[in-house]
Amino acid sequence: MKSTALSILIGVLSATSLNAQEPETLVGDKVTHGGFGGPVLRLSRFNGQTGFMLGGHGGWIINRRFVIGGAAYGLLGNAIDVPYTPPAGQNVYLTFGYGGIELQYFERPLKLLHLTFSTLIGGGGADYRQGGGTQLTSTSAVFVVEPGAGIALNVSKKLRLSLSGSYRFVNGTDLSGLSNGDLGGPAAALSLDFGRF
Repeated sequence: MKSTALSILIGVLSATSLNAQEPETLVGDKVTHGGFGGPVLRLSRFNGQTGFMLGGHGGWIINRRFVIGGAAYGLLGNAIDVPYTPPAGQNVYLTFGYGGIELQYFERPLKLLHLTFSTLIGGGGADYRQGGGTQLTSTSAVFVVEPGAGIALNVSKKLRLSLSGSYRFVNGTDLSGLSNGDLGGPAAALSLDFGRF
């Protein structure tokens, strides 16, 4: 009788101990939500030349760390010369823009300085133009994947300043004289993000 009672007691204590242990999960029971958006200035290489892109990004922040959002960028000005000579002989320049879904991860986001990791997956287009913005070629649609990493500064509870680097992989270019590698390449970016982090 004593052994039976002891067995029951041990079984109850074991079950209670198992119930008290909480499983480790990627997302906890209490999920927080936030969001942000802001302008981004990028410096990158195109056809062996340096150019600026202006755009923006934003997204939905889950548990202060995970971001599901989007981004879009366009090449500024007419500074990128291309290997294409139109019949009129005028200078020709490149236009290029792309955007897509952007996934991000913030490492230790409550720290004054913290790391960020991102990947953009999307598409865009490029063409050749001459003075006055006259389009000389049909738009070449491209597929873009751009992983990156950076460091962010929590300026205030609703403002972050970030400096990041990335590498743009491009596929599908069919413009005369330009390869996928001429549109792809490394980039540095400065972003100002406003929101609820």
